[in-house]
Amino acid sequence: MSTRYLGDEFDIHGGGMDLKFPHHECEISQARGLNKPFARKWIHTNMLTIDGQKMSKSSGIL
Repeated sequence: MSTRYLGDEFDIHGGGMDLKFPHHECEISQARGLNKPFARKWIHTNMLTIDGQKMSKSSGIL
């Protein structure tokens, strides 16, 4: 879907630290197998916490 809207290569691919491995590592490996870089830069953000608890719907904090 990303290549349909952004082209074969795009500047930034981002996501949460929880997706860094194995999800994003797998995407990078698949792109290397095609000899096409997927994204020029990868950005990962950490989870937001409140009083040491991860902020999420499943925890009931949101």
